[in-house]
Amino acid sequence: MEQKTEGPIHRQMNIQDLANAHPEAVAVMAERGLHCFGCHGAAFDTVEAGAKGHGMSDEDIEQMVDEMNQVVSVKLAAAPKEEKQMDLTLTDKASTKLVELMKAENKAGFGLRVKVVPGGCSGFSYDLDFDEKAAEGDTVLDKSGIKVFIGKDSLEQMNGTTIDYVDGLQGSGFKIENPNAHGSCGCGKSFS
Repeated sequence: MEQKTEGPIHRQMNIQDLANAHPEAVAVMAERGLHCFGCHGAAFDTVEAGAKGHGMSDEDIEQMVDEMNQVVSVKLAAAPKEEKQMDLTLTDKASTKLVELMKAENKAGFGLRVKVVPGGCSGFSYDLDFDEKAAEGDTVLDKSGIKVFIGKDSLEQMNGTTIDYVDGLQGSGFKIENPNAHGSCGCGKSFS
């Protein structure tokens, strides 16, 4: 017999595993007079074995499993979505230079907007600018006292990135090390 509702619960699932992973589904078994989840056999029996041991037909077992999956799907749909933690590093040199630039441009108290934009010789480039406040949907990070604003369309590509400031014979500027970049061009400002 086929299961009607897709879900994590199936007939061959261990009862103890079911009770641990989906306690809300256990109530469906209890409504049918099955209290297998509380007995010592729960560690060894499957949902099917426990139900058949209490005289349930294949059709009744399938209906019960379907109802348990419905209960679990309602709970999963109502659960808040887990947001991926954003990780971005701003080195001390970069922080110092940003504060210096903000003062020079009369933008003290502004934040740093970091964006990935289409363009450059490798497909994408970085855009760093000062912004007075976060836009709707931005992720806001506090790095060394500097607010960093990242729009949701750039989050995934910027996760794990390090922003540094380098001063050298070849020039000075912000250097971005991005573990999500598959390749970059010679200019160092474009990536794919």
